[in-house]
Amino acid sequence: MRFIPTPLETHLKIAYLRKEKKLSQTEIAELLGMSQNAYGRIERGETKLTIDRVKEIATILKVPYNDLITDSKDEVTEMYQDISEQHEREKEVIENELKEKNKYVKKLESIIEDKEMIISLLQDKVRSLEKQIKE
Repeated sequence: MRFIPTPLETHLKIAYLRKEKKLSQTEIAELLGMSQNAYGRIERGETKLTIDRVKEIATILKVPYNDLITDSKDEVTEMYQDISEQHEREKEVIENELKEKNKYVKKLESIIEDKEMIISLLQDKVRSLEKQIKE
């Protein structure tokens, strides 16, 4: 078995491409005939990869295996930027949804306060009427 000296970015490229293709770690692990934990170690860079394993992963991800083992800082930087931009877009969407939900909650709280005031006034009225009946 020949191990290849993969650059630090190889495991990051694998993780990035898996996510881009909307595959889970479990799905790829099953295709590779390994556990999800073992595959997770690949994506964390904790496992040395054989050239055969890199080729298997490249086949599953439908990319040339050389793309996984070349040391291109620009490519990695571009992947990080893509991930960062996607994260920012998702964060904006979540923040907007949260703002809308907070507005709705405040509106409901105001309605509840109004209803509680009405209940309180009605309870006062009931007490007053009960007092009048007793007299």
